[in-house]
Amino acid sequence: MAKYNKKDMWYRTSRRIANLAKLSPKHLAVIIDFVFLTMRENTNKLNKICKMYGDNFHDIPSFNMGFRKNGSAYVWKNKKRIYSDMMDILNSDMSDFNKETELYRLFCTIPFINIAKAGFIIALVSPYGGCFDLHNLKKYNIDKMDIYLDKKNKSSYHWTMMFHRTQKIIAEIGGSAKMTDEWIIDCSIREPEMFPTPEIMCVHHEIWIDDMFRAI
Repeated sequence: MAKYNKKDMWYRTSRRIANLAKLSPKHLAVIIDFVFLTMRENTNKLNKICKMYGDNFHDIPSFNMGFRKNGSAYVWKNKKRIYSDMMDILNSDMSDFNKETELYRLFCTIPFINIAKAGFIIALVSPYGGCFDLHNLKKYNIDKMDIYLDKKNKSSYHWTMMFHRTQKIIAEIGGSAKMTDEWIIDCSIREPEMFPTPEIMCVHHEIWIDDMFRAI
C-alpha cells in the first residue's frame, strides 16, 4: 500500500491534522464535523462556514440540514467510543491494509457517512483512505454504486468486501497520497482566485480545521 512521503503536498498537512485528531475525542469529533460540512457544499464557502463554526459551534445555518445535524449528534454522543476504537486500530499490529479496512468499518457506522466520505475522514486522520466526491468519481470513471455500502445489509462479509473493493480502486489510482494530491491540484485549477497554487489549497485544510477547533 502506497504511503505518504515528503514529496507529497498532503504529507505535512495530513500528518498535522492526524496528530490533532489523536489529541482527544473532541478533536476527532470536530474533524468529522468538518467532513459533514464539506458534504453538498461548495469548497469556496468553507472559509466562512468554518469560521462560523468556530464562533458558534453547531448553532449555524449549515447544521440546519438534517443529515449534518443528526450525523454530528451521533458522533458527539459516541465520541469517546469512536476515538478509542480509532486509536486501537491505529496502534494495533495489523497490516496497513487491515487498518484501513477497519477504519472504513468504524467510520461507516456513523449515520449519513458512507464509503465516499468515510474515506475522507480516514485521509484526515491516517495515511490511508481517500475521498470519492463527485469530482473524483468522474475523474476516475467510477460508478458511485461500486463504492456504495448498503448499510441495511448487516453482513460483515458484505461490508468487508465493499471496503476491499474501494481499497483496490485507491491502490489502482496510485494510493491515498497520489489521489489526494491530484484532487488538490484539480481544486486549485477550478478555484484559482481562492487557491492560486495547490500548496495553498492544501494548507487551507489546516486553516479550516484550526478555525473550527476554536469551538472547543
